[in-house]
Amino acid sequence: MVRLLDLLRGYATIRAVGAEPTRILDLCVERGIEFWGARPDDELSLQINVRFRELKSVLGLADESRCELETVSRRGAPLKLRQAQRRFVMWALPCLITLLLIAASFFVWKIDVEGNESISDTEILNALEESGVYIGSYHPSFTNEDIRREVMLRIPELKWVSVCVFGSRAEIIVRERTEIPEVFKKTEPINIIAEYPGVIERAQVLYGQGVVTKGQTVAKGDTLISGVVPSSYDGSILVHAKGEVYARTWHEISAAMPLKYEAKTRTNEKKERWALKIGNERINFYRSSGISGTMCDNIISEYTLGVTGLFSLPISLIRETTLGYELSAAELDETGVKSALESAAGAELQRRIGDEGEILSQKTSFSRSGDMIIATLIAECRQNIAVEKEIPALEIEKVQQGN
Repeated sequence: MVRLLDLLRGYATIRAVGAEPTRILDLCVERGIEFWGARPDDELSLQINVRFRELKSVLGLADESRCELETVSRRGAPLKLRQAQRRFVMWALPCLITLLLIAASFFVWKIDVEGNESISDTEILNALEESGVYIGSYHPSFTNEDIRREVMLRIPELKWVSVCVFGSRAEIIVRERTEIPEVFKKTEPINIIAEYPGVIERAQVLYGQGVVTKGQTVAKGDTLISGVVPSSYDGSILVHAKGEVYARTWHEISAAMPLKYEAKTRTNEKKERWALKIGNERINFYRSSGISGTMCDNIISEYTLGVTGLFSLPISLIRETTLGYELSAAELDETGVKSALESAAGAELQRRIGDEGEILSQKTSFSRSGDMIIATLIAECRQNIAVEKEIPALEIEKVQQGN
């Protein structure tokens, strides 16, 4: 069995052919030449293994042993190293790529932002760039604490920032500050007015002076709860009126949609273009700009070099697929159009009455004008029509003069 040490040092297999092939064994013992694995092939030949450094000496014993000596094979690490030296590119290129990958892992090539809701990714990325974290930045040069402090100074709406680097991917996790609820100012001059016309059914006044009663009809903009409250001590005072006023309301909502439209029909024209993107530089492997004289759609796919979830290099291959199409006349299903219009009108009605509103009755009718389908929704509802509005400056001035 070939020993591991023999493979590391390297050895050659020699065949001796002659009347007395075993004589080569005696000569090797006399000369102190190490050999192993002696095995006969037949009565007139045998094979032995010797180290590379002893190969020339053993072959020089051919005359004394009265045998023909030939090298059958060579094995071991030294032989492979000599072969690799002759094939420089075969081992140098993988080593170079490995070194480049190791070096690239010290730079940030991808930034993911998580946890933001009202603050956009662009705003956070701009603050990170000003703080030293950007595509191509050397991540061992910055610390989590430094970046957190710098970003929070630039974006006060953030209460917490964390920077985690995995290979060449930086994961930015943020938490936004909770907005402090607006303080209710009782002395702020505010009226409650009607958002929609209707018939009053119930009024609940928390602050202010109620000016409507059950069964009263109000128009849009009429005052429901006044912020001007009579006072037995000092004329009238100004307050922030607050309360709920429920009324029966009637809504008429119209929605329209054409039956005919122009549909896309794919043609057989298709073209693919490739480009290489290195950092911010792009190298196009094409000359023409697309399918000339034809309407077309462009589909862009980008393939980034790297390992998903670990690192990505600033090198990507871009494929642009251009698909030609023609426009042709088409017509929608009338039943489907009516259903879509009815849904759209219903959604608008729900927006107007809010979550606490109640639909008492509704009816949808349809009409047609040329190729246009028109839906008209008429509904009776019960809803809170109270909305806040600042008291006009002129009215405030009159109250102050009266006091």
